[in-house]
Amino acid sequence: MSSFSLPTTTTRTRITIKSTRKTTTTRQNAGGRGGKGGWKRVILVKASSSFGEEDVDGINKDSSSSSSSSSSYRQPSNQSLGASSRLESVHKKPLFTLGVFADAQYADKENGTYGTRNKYFRDAKERLKNCLNEFSENAHALACVINLGDLYDGYNEDSAENLYFRDASSWSEEVKARNVKEFNEMVEITEKSLTKDLKLVSVLGNHDMAVTREVFKQKMNFGEDDYYKVELPRNWVLLCLDTTDMNPRYVDENSEAWKEGHAWLASKTEEFKKRNAKPWSGGIASVQFNWLKEQVDLAEKEGKKVIVCSHNALAPGSAREGMVAWNADVISSYFESKSETVKVCVAGHDHPGGYIQRGNVHYVTIEAMLEADCGTSYGYLEVYEHECILRGVGACKSRRMRTSEWGRFTGIANFGMLTGDIDVIDSNDPEEEKLADWINDQLRTPSSASFSSDDSDDLIIRR
Repeated sequence: MSSFSLPTTTTRTRITIKSTRKTTTTRQNAGGRGGKGGWKRVILVKASSSFGEEDVDGINKDSSSSSSSSSSYRQPSNQSLGASSRLESVHKKPLFTLGVFADAQYADKENGTYGTRNKYFRDAKERLKNCLNEFSENAHALACVINLGDLYDGYNEDSAENLYFRDASSWSEEVKARNVKEFNEMVEITEKSLTKDLKLVSVLGNHDMAVTREVFKQKMNFGEDDYYKVELPRNWVLLCLDTTDMNPRYVDENSEAWKEGHAWLASKTEEFKKRNAKPWSGGIASVQFNWLKEQVDLAEKEGKKVIVCSHNALAPGSAREGMVAWNADVISSYFESKSETVKVCVAGHDHPGGYIQRGNVHYVTIEAMLEADCGTSYGYLEVYEHECILRGVGACKSRRMRTSEWGRFTGIANFGMLTGDIDVIDSNDPEEEKLADWINDQLRTPSSASFSSDDSDDLIIRR
């Protein structure tokens, strides 16, 4: 499978980069349309003349060592220490790329302000259609597309007195029919807008339960299981979890998960449940958790790395209080004990989005498509040998996440690990100024900027 790559540069000016604490100037970056990030400054200093001057072919033109004939110059081999041509061979390309989106949440009701946030219910169909059309145009570069849950909004007639209980059989036929109709409209968009060559991977969200678990799984081609594994390229594995599990509201009455959920809730105080066990969330019950551990152990044994996707975030701090999985503390502690294998967890549910790194595991909550004031929210998760880069479109924030251990030599110097702007000092050379501008662009692009049409010749981005 082919994959798109970061832009390259042919500039080969020898430079030295060093940090400075003498300047107090800082700059603010938009953080992917909505986020903010401070940029410390890094100084680009003109190289010492003792190195000699290099032309664009990497040939040393120091007069003391050159001959009068240009034919006597010899290009350093790719294996020569310090040869600028080595940069070409280490230019980074992702191992593979995943498309991701969360919480499209269509409903046939007015766009508007609900509570304190804007929600674009009627626009959701067009937003999803445009998103999937773009993924289809980039199908050659994608391993699959991940739907992180809540494809539609749904309606219910649950009792307000016991929100941890649901009897869908008691709902009116009008509510049931409306759920089926609006869900089917979104399913039709996924079928028509996404090319057949590109797999759509879905997880169960709390709103998706309005048409019942069985109907959702059947329409979204789940197969028999509520949680499952997808083999990815280059020795990576995607584990798709069900965080509606453990909530008695969403599982079959008197099932093992139902009993476990009731026992877990009974062990908590009312204050704890009010803060951390919202009735529209859930967790990972024992049967699923044991399956998860088996899959991680298997991946570890086979030398594979793991990405986890779920509707609810799986670590405290990666979403707002009450929006993470009920037993997120236990789940994240386990992942962090397996951080050599488990690298990134992506989720939805909490519409403003979020992020935290615990241990060497990254937990990302994708901003909801439903609430994107700029018109959309989705992203491309590029997976590299030593890092993952989430390139956000619209409200989806871009993030750069190192997946190799700190202190381990990766073989590639990484400008992206710098945390500041680069300026040119002590030089009037316009070429060095251009180089500094280019490096600043690279710092911003992977860390906090959204995709633009210039990011890759192979990637098509629709605005």
